[in-house]
Amino acid sequence: MPRLGICPATLVADPLVCTADELRRALDAAAGAGFDSLSWWAMHDGVLGPRAADEIRERGLTVGALEMAAGWAAGDEHAIDRELAAMAPIAEAFSPEVMVAVVLHPTIDDHRAAAAGLARVGEWASALGMQVALEFLPWTAVASIGDAQRLLDAADHPACGLLLDTWHWARQPTGSDLGQLDPIDLRRVVYVQLDDAPADPVIDVLFDETLRHRLVPGEGAVDLVGLLSAVLASGADPYIAPEVFNRDMIAAGPASMAERIAAGTREVLAAAGWDPA
Repeated sequence: MPRLGICPATLVADPLVCTADELRRALDAAAGAGFDSLSWWAMHDGVLGPRAADEIRERGLTVGALEMAAGWAAGDEHAIDRELAAMAPIAEAFSPEVMVAVVLHPTIDDHRAAAAGLARVGEWASALGMQVALEFLPWTAVASIGDAQRLLDAADHPACGLLLDTWHWARQPTGSDLGQLDPIDLRRVVYVQLDDAPADPVIDVLFDETLRHRLVPGEGAVDLVGLLSAVLASGADPYIAPEVFNRDMIAAGPASMAERIAAGTREVLAAAGWDPA
């Protein structure tokens, strides 16, 4: 049975530059829409300040996923350890199920070093009772679900699994035909970020589209039921959190946006045979 949370970064106007008051309203909206779990950006802990953990708990919320480790792809052990040490207080306070790992650069210079770096993140996460969820981003060196699986194979660490963001799936350079899932070990899916997309990009720059024009699950052209049904059939048991960045929707306020996301998410999950907790 999947555990269902939400990413509060989607409930502020600009997740990269937001205020503590905006984040508090996002947390209120998440709780008000019936979510009890968050996919929490570590950078937002610093925005809220020293009472960040208390403010989350006071709203009846927990942290199910921690985002994100991004400094491991060069394999620099000291740099990796510094980044992980900065996230340790959040991980120790909330014991998230998963920690997200990403590659943000367009190329990887040394794939062996990247695999070793990912394994090091996996070792750290495992010691804290977490799994690592490797996310593919269409504009980076790990651009597709196939790229992610190859890197996971190379890292070869039992704590390292796959993050399936359904918007990234729709925009990956290899397309979104469900046949691409055939060689993928979907049992590795430990986290699903659920969102939808129009059939075609609405603007040319994918990074801009991903932060402005995602759609509520069920309101776009992505075969979410097919994707989720395949994950379910594999026996995977992922954490699930919608991640709907949409500048027009947030203009109406975080509370109405969170409620709309909650309704669409539960409808899509039910259609795919999931019974979200």
